[in-house]
Amino acid sequence: MAEKTKRAGPNNLGYLQVMDPSPERARERVVEAVKHGMQGDLKEMEVYLLKAIRADEKNPDAHRFLADLHLLNRNSNPEGEKVAVGKAIAEYEKAIALDPSNPHNYFGLSEAYAVKGDEERRKEYLKGYLGRVASPKGVDRLPFPKTS
Repeated sequence: MAEKTKRAGPNNLGYLQVMDPSPERARERVVEAVKHGMQGDLKEMEVYLLKAIRADEKNPDAHRFLADLHLLNRNSNPEGEKVAVGKAIAEYEKAIALDPSNPHNYFGLSEAYAVKGDEERRKEYLKGYLGRVASPKGVDRLPFPKTS
């Protein structure tokens, strides 16, 4: 799908780009976000993740990576650590709702609850992570090579 451009603002000055919702565009934005993150440009990573979510709110990877980013940056968040952890939890929960088979969503949520100090919920989601990693589908999603 092509991007649409329309005039915006008072007296029609400037341009506002409006994206058509697109799962493919969202995946492209997530890939760009990860590239920026690997280069240490976390601000740009966040920009691309938000663009991905605008392109497709049902992209679980965009929500998970945004949650990871909130958790990673919790100490430097101007709104405070509590707010950042709350945002991370909300994004992990969205990722789980969209892709309940992905073990990384559960691991991230367990880490967020550990930071929050909620040991019971941390254990609950850690068990969810371990249960999915132990399943054949979960093993395929691990970030390291499988052994024969």
